[in-house]
Amino acid sequence: MKEVANNTGPLSTPRAVSVRETLGVAASLRLHWPEYLMEAGEMSLYMFCTCLFATLLLHPGSPVRHFSSAASSAVR
Repeated sequence: MKEVANNTGPLSTPRAVSVRETLGVAASLRLHWPEYLMEAGEMSLYMFCTCLFATLLLHPGSPVRHFSSAASSAVR
C-alpha cells in the first residue's frame, strides 16, 4: 500500500518534467556529439552503398547489367 500512497507503482502516471530539468540544444549537442557523428557516418555509408549498387545494376555500361541480362535471356 505504500507504493499506491506515494504514486510510485507500476501503474502510476509519469510526473511532468519542468523546463529546468530538460537540456537545451547546446547542452544536448555538447553531451551527445559522438552519437550524432556516428549516425552521420552510418548514414553516409548507407547512401554510398545504395548509390554504388544502383549504379552497378542500372548503368548501361555496367558489366553486372550485361551479365544479368544475358543470364535472364538464356533462361527463357
